[in-house]
Amino acid sequence: MNMRERILLESRLWKIQKESLDKDYFKSLSGNHLPKLLWIESFGNAASVSEITNTEPHEVVVYRNHGGLCRADDANFMAVLESFIDSSDAQNIVVCGHSNCNAVRNTVSGKATGAYTSRWLEEIHEMHDQYSMEMSPLSPRQRERKLTELNIRRQLDNVRSIDVIQRAWANGRSVQLLGWYLDLNRGEIQEIDAVSLRDFHKEVPARH
Repeated sequence: MNMRERILLESRLWKIQKESLDKDYFKSLSGNHLPKLLWIESFGNAASVSEITNTEPHEVVVYRNHGGLCRADDANFMAVLESFIDSSDAQNIVVCGHSNCNAVRNTVSGKATGAYTSRWLEEIHEMHDQYSMEMSPLSPRQRERKLTELNIRRQLDNVRSIDVIQRAWANGRSVQLLGWYLDLNRGEIQEIDAVSLRDFHKEVPARH
């Protein structure tokens, strides 16, 4: 059985399993849902976000790209972010970096990549160069962890500065930004940083 055949078979078994537990499962799944969580991460996370967060698929929007970057010049990312914020139930945006991330690992090891990949990961390469002295005494795994944490903080800063988020906060929308590190070796999540509406009010001078 090849991969195509296996996936088609598994999809039929999935349908049978879901309907055996809830005959209205697909009616509910196809309804008009308003997700509460936007989860942004890099490719390579072997764990299902729904399993990690113990949420139903309709509660979470998952956005992945190489390196888990949050770029205002990425029209696809901006469309996802805008659509999520327009949802009345939007509550949390998680920027999740994880161990064993290929984008980080290849940067730390200096592995050559294609032209498009190098261009896309320029921000991560710049961070690696900027903190190279600080990371030089560390082991390769420690350097990967350090660079991943730096990237989480950078992407969280990128998100908080985007006009879509700034307008939401200015309008009193209590959307929280969370920077998390997922250790796939331990199955643990550690919070690296968090930004909320309260922080926005601290940054914006009161109007008189």
